[in-house]
Amino acid sequence: MVFLKPPPPPPHKMEASLDELCLYLSDELKQFNPNIVAFSAMLNFSCEKIGKFAELVKKINKNILVVAGGIAVSQYYSEILQNFIHVDAVCYSEGELPFYDLVSNEDMFFVLENHSSWMTKDKLKNDKKPVSKIIMNLDEIPPLDYTYINTGVYKSFTRFDIETLVNKNAFLIQTSRGCPFNCVFCSTPGMHGKKMRYTSAERVISDIHRMVEKFGAEKIIIVDEQFLLQKSRAVKILHGLKDLDITTALPAGVTVDFIDEEVAMAMASANVKIVQLAVESGSKRMLKEVIDKKVDLDRLDYRISCLKNQGMFVEGFFVVGIPGETDEDRSLTEDLVARTDFDWHYFCVATPFRGSRLYDMSVERGYLEKTSSPFDIGSRTRSIITTQDFDSKKIIEYAYYLNLKYNFIENKNFLKGKFEKAHKYFFRISKNFPFHAFAHYCLSVCEKNLGNTEAAEKSYNNFLKAIEVEEWYNYAKQFGLL
Repeated sequence: MVFLKPPPPPPHKMEASLDELCLYLSDELKQFNPNIVAFSAMLNFSCEKIGKFAELVKKINKNILVVAGGIAVSQYYSEILQNFIHVDAVCYSEGELPFYDLVSNEDMFFVLENHSSWMTKDKLKNDKKPVSKIIMNLDEIPPLDYTYINTGVYKSFTRFDIETLVNKNAFLIQTSRGCPFNCVFCSTPGMHGKKMRYTSAERVISDIHRMVEKFGAEKIIIVDEQFLLQKSRAVKILHGLKDLDITTALPAGVTVDFIDEEVAMAMASANVKIVQLAVESGSKRMLKEVIDKKVDLDRLDYRISCLKNQGMFVEGFFVVGIPGETDEDRSLTEDLVARTDFDWHYFCVATPFRGSRLYDMSVERGYLEKTSSPFDIGSRTRSIITTQDFDSKKIIEYAYYLNLKYNFIENKNFLKGKFEKAHKYFFRISKNFPFHAFAHYCLSVCEKNLGNTEAAEKSYNNFLKAIEVEEWYNYAKQFGLL
C-alpha cells in the first residue's frame, strides 16, 4: 500500500503569538518590578522560548534574577545554560523545596551556587551534577492561593473534546508523583523517581472542593501518571467529587489493567466523560520485550465494556515507530484496533524524550535524525527516528493512514449506525480543523442519516472544497470516497 504525505493545515491562530506574549510580559514586568522571574517548560519545544523571554526580562531590568524549571528544563539544563546567556540558573527536578530555599535566603546567589538542586553556568563549567530535592509527604505542600493567579485565562481546550465547544474554567491537579513502571518511551521515573508518593485522598478532595467553591472551577484535570495505582485511594477521591457540578478528566492515559467495574463506577460518579486507555501496541511481544509494559490484551474488551456500561467515551492510545517494531507487530496492532470497540484512537509516533530508555537507545544506536534545535525531538505526529527496519517519513505516513482509516472511514460508531455519537467527534474536528476533508465527509453522512438534509449538503460541499488540495484528493480517492 502506498502511503501519502499528510496534508498540511493552513495557518490559523490557536494561541497568542510570541510577540504578543513578549508585549504582555513587558507590561507586567514594568508594573510589578519583581526580584525574580521564573519560567517553567513542561514540553521540549517550549524551551526555545525561554531564551527570548529571559533576554526581554534583562533588558527591562538587568538585576532581575531569571531562573527556569519544569520537566523539559530539567532534562536540558546544560543546553539552556549554555545557549541562553540571560538565564541565571535552572532548577533540577521538583521545584517546591529548592525554590523555597532560594526565596527564604537573603543571599539568593549564594543559594544558587551552593544548593544541590540549582544549576548555574559556573557549576556547569566545573562539571557539577544536580541532585533532586523532593518532598516525600505531598500533604506538606500548602494549598495553592489562586487569588495570585489569573485563573480566567486557563481554559480547557481539547481539540477532540466531545463535551462542548464552550471552553470551561479548568484547574489541573497532581495528586501523586513517581511511577514504578519502566515504559521505554517515558521519562517520568527520571524526574520524580520510581517510588510512588501520594497526597492523601482527604487532602485531594478538600483541595478540589476549594477550587470549585472559591475559585469557580468547572473542570478538574487530574494529571497523575498513575492515578489508579492505589485503587482504594483513587476510588475514594472519585466518589468524593460526585456532589460537585464539574467534569473530571484523566488525560495522561489510564493504565489498562487497573480498570474494572468498581473503578468505572467511581469514574462515572465523578462525571468522567472520556477515558483514554494507554494500550500502546497490539503485539504482545512488543509490550513485553520492547516497551516493557504490562497490558493484558486478552482482557481489553472487558475493560472497555466496563467503561462503556457507565456511559463513557473510550479512546485508545497507540504508538508506532519504536525501534524493534516489525511489520508483523504493526499488523497485530491494526488487527486489535479493528476488532475492539474504541470510540476514538490516537496513533502516535514514538517520541524520544530525554531521560527515557528510548532516547538513550536511539542515541547509542544512531537512530536520531539531526534537527535544527537541541530541543527538537519530534512530536506525536512527527518522528525523528530512523532505523534499519523503517524510516521516519514512512512511519509518519503510516500513523496518519491509521488515523484516517480507523477514526473516520472505519470508525466503530460510524459503521454501527450510531450516528449521533459519531457526529460529536466529526463535528468537533470539522470546527477546529476546517481543512479536514474526511471530517466533513463523515459529518455529512451522519447528518444525512440523522435527517439533517441541509446540514448534510453543506458538510459535503465543505468536503468537495477540502479535496481541492491534492493530498486530500489522493486520500479521498485511495479510500473510495470519489
